[in-house]
This record gives sequence, C-alpha cells and structure tokens, in this order.
Amino acid sequence: MLIDPYTLFAIGNTIGFIGALPLIYRVYKNREMLAGYDLVGSILTLSSIVFFLLGFISARNILNTALISFTLFYWLLVVVLKVKNKYAG
Repeated sequence: MLIDPYTLFAIGNTIGFIGALPLIYRVYKNREMLAGYDLVGSILTLSSIVFFLLGFISARNILNTALISFTLFYWLLVVVLKVKNKYAG
C-alpha cells in the first residue's frame, strides 16, 4: 500500500474538520438552513461518526480522535436542532 491507513484517516478527518468549521458557524447564525436536512439521515450520519470516533479511541489514535470531534459536534448540533424544531410545536 502506498499510504498507511492512519495517514488516510488523518487526511479525511482534516478535510472534515476544515469543512465542519464554516458549517457550525452558519448553523449557529441561521438555523433556518437546517430545513433541508432529513432527521433520520442526520441521526444515521451522527451514529456512523460516533462509531468512527470509538474506533479511533480504541486504536489510541489521538490526532483523528481530535479531528473527528468537530465533525461529531456539527452533526450533534444538527440532530439536536432538528429534534428541537420538530417537537417545538
């Protein structure tokens, strides 16, 4: 293999980290942008990221654990706000 798996995960998580920052900012400023998000799809995405996080933790991969945390925070924010909007009345 040309690139080891940890490097590939680090590259992917770095891109996810960079991508999550402006998304978190936009959701914070304008919660109306979540109208197009599907609740079930968001929950499934959040769940998959949790499993990736648990894998990184079990592999003691500190860099990827830190990088994926921001993506996890973004999807947790999306799910919480979608549930709040759905049941707010």
